[in-house]
Amino acid sequence: MRVRLTTIIIVVFLSIASALTVGPIVYLFFMSLKTSGDIWRRPLSLPDILHWENYIYAWQAAKLSRYFINSSIVVVTSVLISTLIASLAAYAFAYHKLKARELLFTLFLMGMMMPPQIMMIPLFNLMRSLGMLNTYQALIGPYVTLGIPLATLIMRGFFESLPREILEAAKIDGASDLRIFWRIMLPLSLPGLGAAMIINTISFWNEFLFALIFMSEEDMYTIPLGLMAFRGEFSVEWAPLAAAILIAIIPLILLISVFQKQFMRGLTAGAIKG
Repeated sequence: MRVRLTTIIIVVFLSIASALTVGPIVYLFFMSLKTSGDIWRRPLSLPDILHWENYIYAWQAAKLSRYFINSSIVVVTSVLISTLIASLAAYAFAYHKLKARELLFTLFLMGMMMPPQIMMIPLFNLMRSLGMLNTYQALIGPYVTLGIPLATLIMRGFFESLPREILEAAKIDGASDLRIFWRIMLPLSLPGLGAAMIINTISFWNEFLFALIFMSEEDMYTIPLGLMAFRGEFSVEWAPLAAAILIAIIPLILLISVFQKQFMRGLTAGAIKG
């Protein structure tokens, strides 16, 4: 009876959590198929006529396609660079007996504790003096810097979970540290790499503050900033906005759906010493 009661509680809790997660997305989908007038008059009803043209309007007329390209360039570049640097740092912190290694690692992770808001003014002045405002580099630089600490934490835990005998055998065979990293440790750490890349992808894709500060030209807007274009002076185009939001979150949903097993394995691997 106790086992059955526990199972029922868990099922009920997970069902409620799933409804709270999926429900807004389903409502947003039906909202995107209405007109803005129908949303105001009957917000909870199903659409009488499916207005698929909202997606066409959001993608073409509202320039969401351009914002999508901008976000893709910035996010992919930032994730690749930050993951590479974090992997190298994590390898050093995991396998090299550096002096004050734990202190250096703690200082390294302090980047996770620093609120991005305190960087706004100095970063804006720096980007303006370098002539980098309204360029991809204005976002890639801060994104890489903010993404490295968490990725390093994840990758170090994963490296430490791997058997050290692999490293020692490679060193006996005369392999250099760089060769061991590229040919052995990095391929074995793909789940950790995947977890770090997914977390940073979600964070960078949804980032709004830096884009708002550094991008003033509409052609350089990223998706979070571009969604503001649906807000007029006196009204909001709710139906196209709902369609645009769905288009924006589809890549993230697909990313999590396809790589969820690798993501969970990468997050939990550091808890077990191999």
